[in-house]
Amino acid sequence: MGETLEARSLAVIAEVHDQGAEPAGDSVGVVPSDSRAGEAQTEARPEAQPEPQPEAQPEAQTDDWLTIDQPPVRDSDEQAGPSQPASTELPAKSGAGKRIVFDESAQRVWLVTADDRVVRTYLVSGAKDEDLLKPGSYHVYSKSRDAISYNLKETMNYMVRFTAGENAAIGFHDLPAHHDGSLAQSRDELGTPLSAGCVRQWVADARALWEFAPVDTLVVVIP
Repeated sequence: MGETLEARSLAVIAEVHDQGAEPAGDSVGVVPSDSRAGEAQTEARPEAQPEPQPEAQPEAQTDDWLTIDQPPVRDSDEQAGPSQPASTELPAKSGAGKRIVFDESAQRVWLVTADDRVVRTYLVSGAKDEDLLKPGSYHVYSKSRDAISYNLKETMNYMVRFTAGENAAIGFHDLPAHHDGSLAQSRDELGTPLSAGCVRQWVADARALWEFAPVDTLVVVIP
């Protein structure tokens, strides 16, 4: 009887070995890939989901050229007297409603909305002859995207005319360029009267005024 049980045990072990099964002691902790335990483990551990990223916010739409220009304070500004205000504040008694204000003594322009809000202010270069443009109220009567000087030596952009001088119309425009492409003056020279009659502006300022002022816009010139 004992020999029969022993023989049967040996036969079972041999059969298992022939089928490629590993002894139970060697398979501790190993889960076959096709086992039900493996399926259960897969269900218990779902794939990690990526953390939601915040939605990208659209960039704010801005017009850099329609902002108030606050230039650095210069020595000349610090020493300025009452007739040459260092402040960029809109001068008193400079009209009402939508308008362009040009202060000849300060060589500065303000673009003012109908509700009296300044949307831009900047230095300019007006006429060297201080008697050429009289203080008072004018209106824009003509605009040209491109123009040429009365002596045919310079070209300019964004011409906005509001009165006339001895030789030609007087208006606002960008810095004139000679035929070789060089500018009639530098940007650093703005704030000094250097023109033959018009009001010279840096190109971004000239474009701002061009867009701001349709024909009939009020222009106020103060001494």
